[in-house]
Amino acid sequence: MALPEGTVTVDVQDFVDLWARHPKEYWDAAVDFPDLTLRSPIFLVAAAPKTLYSETIGQQPWPRSSPKRWGVAFNAVPTDATWSDEQKVPLISVVGAEPDELVLRNAEAKRLARWWVKASMFEEERTPSASKAVRTAAWSYMLDEEGSIPLVGGRPWFGSWDRDVESLRLAEDRLKYLHPMLLAISAWNENAAVFCDRLLPPYFQLKMRPGHLPMMGRPPQRDLAS
Repeated sequence: MALPEGTVTVDVQDFVDLWARHPKEYWDAAVDFPDLTLRSPIFLVAAAPKTLYSETIGQQPWPRSSPKRWGVAFNAVPTDATWSDEQKVPLISVVGAEPDELVLRNAEAKRLARWWVKASMFEEERTPSASKAVRTAAWSYMLDEEGSIPLVGGRPWFGSWDRDVESLRLAEDRLKYLHPMLLAISAWNENAAVFCDRLLPPYFQLKMRPGHLPMMGRPPQRDLAS
């Protein structure tokens, strides 16, 4: 598994555990995470929590079909350095059985987006003799000046990195495992306002265990596949 030079690997287990037990089951990357600005390439890793909240049945055991350990690598590039003045920029929707494409003119695209982010998910695949990290899904999304995902035609500028139908479906299926990683990035950028200052919507005021604060910047105890 090759990551960009300078990538920092961080264990975000506390945020995964918060996300898993929070009563909000459905998250929206374009709405629920106020500032997703990246300071450098990062690789966020965590193990599966013991339970996961469901609005229909409450807390339930972590599904056996879900990843036991996974990570998401984030890398952002400035749009000014990526798109030429003559280029037309496609918007790909992650939702739906078929690719949904809308093409923007470059000037409009640059006005809406300052950063182009790629998020790649890796899952630990184990065999009796070894384990390895396998890339499963990848997403592409834009960030504006404030670190938010802009809306284009009423839809978030967010989608699968790959455009074939199988990749779109895989990106949609794995989307829920991206959300706790976005939660960690947003909390860091908001200086943990989600936990103390009540600057965000009420459902974002996550409940911590008494006397416990989330670890920020903790190195992982082991690599994703080791």
